[in-house]
Amino acid sequence: MTKDNDDVIIAVANSYISKYYLDSRLQTLPVEVKNTLRVNLVSLTEENGGVVEAIFNNKNVSIYFKSYCKDTDFLYDEIGINLKIKKMIKDNKELISKIALFCKIKFNNENLK
Repeated sequence: MTKDNDDVIIAVANSYISKYYLDSRLQTLPVEVKNTLRVNLVSLTEENGGVVEAIFNNKNVSIYFKSYCKDTDFLYDEIGINLKIKKMIKDNKELISKIALFCKIKFNNENLK
């Protein structure tokens, strides 16, 4: 999934359809890393509702997280989920930076082919 030239959606947790998506190009990540990312994103949506995306920005070589909900989701806690995303980033800072580096290498190598 691609957002624009520099952004790639690498993972999504969706509370409305109880689904989790991981970009197929990240399947070679260690199982523990994939599981940690999945558990964090799914937990965020289970506790607060909505959808959470992990997005890799190739220009900045960073990962950021975006959350949103359906217009009819009155139980979605925008403030709560943003606070929990910030805590997750703080608690997993090293892991997130390693995933970003992996994405940079993986996606840039694909562009060279």
